[in-house]
Amino acid sequence: MIKYSIVLLALFLANTVTARTLIVSKTLGGTAYKTINQATAIAIAGDTIIVMPGLYNEKVIINNKGTVDKHLVLKAQTDTLSIIDGSGFTMDEWGNGVITINNLSYIDIIGFKITNSTANGIFAGSSEHIRVGRCKTYNTKSSGIGIWNSSHVLVDSNEVVLACNDGAQECISVAGCDSFEICYNEVHHGGPGTNGGEGIDSKHGQYGWVHDNYVHDLIRLGIYVDAWDVHMHHVWVYNNRVHNCQWGIAMANENGGLLSDVFVYNNISYSNAMMGIAVEGNTWGVTGKTHQLRNIHVYNNTCYNNGDSWGGGVHVNGSNCDSIFVRNNILASNKYSQLVIDNDPTNLVMENNLIYGVNNFGQVSKNQINGNPLFIDESLNDFHIQKKSPAIGNATLSDCPTFDFDYKPRFDTLGSAPSVGVFEYQATTGTLNTKIISDIVVYPNPTSDYIIIQSNSEGYIEIFNIYGEKMLEIALHTESQKIELNQLRDGIYLLKMTSKFGQIKISKIIKASR
Repeated sequence: MIKYSIVLLALFLANTVTARTLIVSKTLGGTAYKTINQATAIAIAGDTIIVMPGLYNEKVIINNKGTVDKHLVLKAQTDTLSIIDGSGFTMDEWGNGVITINNLSYIDIIGFKITNSTANGIFAGSSEHIRVGRCKTYNTKSSGIGIWNSSHVLVDSNEVVLACNDGAQECISVAGCDSFEICYNEVHHGGPGTNGGEGIDSKHGQYGWVHDNYVHDLIRLGIYVDAWDVHMHHVWVYNNRVHNCQWGIAMANENGGLLSDVFVYNNISYSNAMMGIAVEGNTWGVTGKTHQLRNIHVYNNTCYNNGDSWGGGVHVNGSNCDSIFVRNNILASNKYSQLVIDNDPTNLVMENNLIYGVNNFGQVSKNQINGNPLFIDESLNDFHIQKKSPAIGNATLSDCPTFDFDYKPRFDTLGSAPSVGVFEYQATTGTLNTKIISDIVVYPNPTSDYIIIQSNSEGYIEIFNIYGEKMLEIALHTESQKIELNQLRDGIYLLKMTSKFGQIKISKIIKASR
């Protein structure tokens, strides 16, 4: 089940009012438009442009804005069968794409295959409330998807291949954006990396969620958070899988800004050439600038088989790194060292990490666990843990998410504490499944101020924030009940419903004020 995780998602719901449906087709007659640009030239708020399958050799420009309740939607009739090809169009890399959006709002781009661009595949600049979803980009000189200097951005469920084909920027670049979500994308097999080519880069923005992405087989690093020359803050990077890149996940401040309040958890980073996860406060970026990072939390990740002659599990580098917290991670069989601590980071806290393999360049964690984590089958990249794993029940609660990589609740059926690493161990999966409530419906979700729960069970309801703090507890009744959420701030919450028979249902809810 796909789970969206931030306050933005409510803004991308279907239009409550649709003005017109405009059809674009190479073959249909009648009122159908022959080119996409013919439709976008007249489309207004509330219109949905449906593009029938076929090859369209155009540089598409969106001209008009949508509104909060009437988005302007450009949509392929069948995902990736409507191909927009940029062959023959010479474009500057900056500010252009095969689909281009500038200074607009409430625009949804859904389901296209974008090929052969001399710039970006899809570009949006200085806009707000933009969604790019279920698209595939292939062979773009710059980013497959580039969103710049915008707000309330959702980039979801896309596939980006052969991006940054000897151009600049990153395969997916979300830069200078306020309130963004990058999720459920697959990014792989990019260009040669001469002047760019990182997988997913969220840079010089604030309030972002990067989750449930699959990034692999890149010359450059997989997932990157870079402040550049501003104060970038409050970014959550979780439940991603990254492998066979140069670096797995990295955080830096390349040009004298400040990167703070970044939370990296439930990620699997393996078989990367350098580090699984890196906090780089020393030399990355412009020479002569201060590369300051502060309040960075790296917890409940699994890093396996990273590095070669140099490299390893987690790297923390530089005295400019202040208040870095490394907790509850499994660091196993990384080649050079499980932990690499360089150049005297300030206020470094390391607790409850499981270490398996050489650790010559890492400090000893408080409550360190030493031993084989007993993965189910690391040769098949299955990092679930076996029944006798020393990871079970050994996490500190100081940094521990409420759910694991599989979105199962983080409770340990063999003890009282959660497990170290990305996966919780359940004593018997079958028992867990039989104890799930199946007759509860929760809606609306996302919501602005309340939820309604319909249930045939009695019991109690608990609502937790993303830090595991309980925010509400109320009775669960056998009739429809409305729960007011006005006292909660906008954000992500975990709803745990427990029946009087001990059955449990966990749901994630998103509160987003309109």
